[in-house]
Amino acid sequence: MQTIQTIIGYLYYAIAAVIGIVIVANFVRSRDVRKMLLYAIVLSPFVLRVLRVK
Repeated sequence: MQTIQTIIGYLYYAIAAVIGIVIVANFVRSRDVRKMLLYAIVLSPFVLRVLRVK
């Protein structure tokens, strides 16, 4: 059971990292300041998850 929990935990962080990378890519491609601000706000929870900060 512990092994399954560990695998699910790693998958959770991997998914959060992939979503964060996609948001960063959109942030870099964006030219509109409002969209960049929105991407930065949306990105913050994913960065905290990957860094394991609640």
